[in-house]
Amino acid sequence: GLSFFLHSAFNEVKYRALLDGLEISVVNLSEVFKENETFRIDSEFFQKHFLENAQLITSNYRMREFLSSESFVNIKNLSLNKNFNYLEISNVSLSGLGYATNETDYLNIPDRATYILKNHDIVISTVRPNRNAVAFIRQGKRLVGTSGFTVLRIDKLSPYYVFAFCKTKYFITHLMRENTATMYPAVSDNDVLNSRILVPSTTFQAKIEDLVKTAYAKLEKSKTLYTLAESLLLQALGLDNWQPPKEAVAIKNFSASFGATGRLDAEYYQPKYQSMISILRCSGKCIGNVATLKKRKFQQNEIDSFNYIEIGSISGEGYANSELVDIENTPSRAQWIVKTGDVITSTVRPIRRLTALIEEEQNQYVCSSGFAVLKPINIEPEVLMIYLRLPIICEIIDLHTTNSMYPAISTDDLLNIPIVLPKKQISKNIVGKIKASRQMKQQSHLLLFMAKQAIEIAIEQGEEAAINYLNQNVQNLWNKMNA
Repeated sequence: GLSFFLHSAFNEVKYRALLDGLEISVVNLSEVFKENETFRIDSEFFQKHFLENAQLITSNYRMREFLSSESFVNIKNLSLNKNFNYLEISNVSLSGLGYATNETDYLNIPDRATYILKNHDIVISTVRPNRNAVAFIRQGKRLVGTSGFTVLRIDKLSPYYVFAFCKTKYFITHLMRENTATMYPAVSDNDVLNSRILVPSTTFQAKIEDLVKTAYAKLEKSKTLYTLAESLLLQALGLDNWQPPKEAVAIKNFSASFGATGRLDAEYYQPKYQSMISILRCSGKCIGNVATLKKRKFQQNEIDSFNYIEIGSISGEGYANSELVDIENTPSRAQWIVKTGDVITSTVRPIRRLTALIEEEQNQYVCSSGFAVLKPINIEPEVLMIYLRLPIICEIIDLHTTNSMYPAISTDDLLNIPIVLPKKQISKNIVGKIKASRQMKQQSHLLLFMAKQAIEIAIEQGEEAAINYLNQNVQNLWNKMNA
């Protein structure tokens, strides 16, 4: 026990033996308040990996030193007469460069809508910094960000380089150390702005900028291919030029309305929806005829962690991002096992088009109970994924939701949604474009990873080692992409 400390002089050998196997940081009092503006003395702040990370960048350059002097414009101070695009934290892709926006009514501005964003701004989520929700703004027209972002408008460095720096494990670890809560982990603007930043040569910055720009070009190509695939499906369904009926009112007798459908709400009988449903029902098929519902229950047996897909992790082109979760932090909604080729679609607020295709590397991942997991049997997975993401189909699915506060569709109703199957050649073309789209997206992710990796090498080993890494790997990557 500790009795030897009470009855004898301090014995360093016994002291070291006592500490063996424990994660303990010994910090001199003179060091406690360095890089510690809030005067924290909790053990969490002094974890060994946090202290080691803090020593990686020794220069005194801070993020705030490279901000533009241009002031931000708060949307609340403007007199608007048009809708605007709104960027929320949940719209930011965690694995790559993408983000989605929502068109927002200028007469109904969300409380958290704050600053007007511009091209080349970098937005960093101050909530749950371990998730690293960071976006580089490329299409900033009429775009407003939530107050949950710290916005960097960079002036004296390459903004592309700074964006890639903000994706590094150094930056993530720095913000995780500054986090001051457990139930709702968050950092402040000052925590972000006071972060040390590696300032490399302009040559190195240019190399990183080229990688990030190429990654963006690949991402845009991926989106274009997806849009082409979606257009092919709309044409095959005869919906590419479809216009809703001019009639705004539907008159139904009781037997043709509630007696046939069990519905009495006026929205369900709007002519545009009834017209669309009648077109789709001509095939005589529904989702349940082309896919089966899978309920593979997640069992927490003898594993330390797992990859988790939550509803907010679905990207704009039907890709399911995931997060590695420690088993002791298992979310209550982590319920279903997914397999390669499954299509998962959110049963909650289906109007948001949250449907994704499970990739080969995502086999045996876990998804939220808010998803219906579908195994395609008489339809290509890519075609089913696009079909369930078509805006008009999402509107029809949304018609079948219950509970206005938390609209959700039952799996039985989902499986009864009508579907029209395109001809085989058209399906083949759609599948080809989706596969090409996903290949472009994977290449985009790889390029961003390489940029981030190079910066991490520069932080830990020096700029020369980072440039050697790029020289050895970039050309190999180009050769593979062009093979």
